[in-house]
Amino acid sequence: MKFISIKCFNDENGQCIIFEAKATMKDCIKQQAVSDAQTKVLDEYEAIGSQCFIMVYFSGNDFHLIPWRT
Repeated sequence: MKFISIKCFNDENGQCIIFEAKATMKDCIKQQAVSDAQTKVLDEYEAIGSQCFIMVYFSGNDFHLIPWRT
């Protein structure tokens, strides 16, 4: 069984916010960095109205919050 590191928070309006954190020392990250299991969970949460994101850390303290689906 693989560990899925998805985090879930509720904002003050009860909106569920989901994010998966990734890190890379390169200047880009590929979609395949998100496992099939993580994709399934993100898709399921998005289908019920959650806000879903991938938070990516690039080297040099460079963080980006990327919407799961645009």
